[in-house]
Amino acid sequence: MKPSVATSIPPRDWCVLRLDDNGNQFVVCGDLDQHDAEALAADYQARGHKQSYWAQRSGTPIRRVGYAAARLTHPTKSVRNT
Repeated sequence: MKPSVATSIPPRDWCVLRLDDNGNQFVVCGDLDQHDAEALAADYQARGHKQSYWAQRSGTPIRRVGYAAARLTHPTKSVRNT
């Protein structure tokens, strides 16, 4: 019997996210390994869209990037509870 060879398969727990010009965040693609997620995000970014794309590990809080994130973090309108 031949000994089994353990192969290292990278975990597929990364995704690519998009931040559109209205500040909405969406998962574009999931179930990727880190290398594939970063390559896909770089490919989308290189296309020159107004949206921002980035890769991050699935299940982590979505980080806010770019101009629309500043609008989300510091809204210009306040909401009052009545």
